[in-house]
Amino acid sequence: MRPDEIYILGFDYTMVYDAQALENKDNDGEAQIDKQRIVLNPTRPPQTVNASMVHEVLHVINYVLLGDGLRLNEAQINALASGCYAVLRDNPTLAVYIGGD
Repeated sequence: MRPDEIYILGFDYTMVYDAQALENKDNDGEAQIDKQRIVLNPTRPPQTVNASMVHEVLHVINYVLLGDGLRLNEAQINALASGCYAVLRDNPTLAVYIGGD
């Protein structure tokens, strides 16, 4: 089940699944940090949507935790997002274990 909202570093981010909001843009997702929302294209394959979600979450973390001089570039975010998504996808019990309870 896809989330409608996620909590990132003390802030609630609304998850928006709207292909039209990304029209004329060359991406499958967008972190709108000033609006505390992440927009994803739901018409893409599920794996692409999920990978884009991880990518956009990393953009938020990058923006919140790293200052202007330390922020990661798009290539670095892409690499980290691909790695994180692969680990989470290939080890479904990992997120459950990390989440506790």
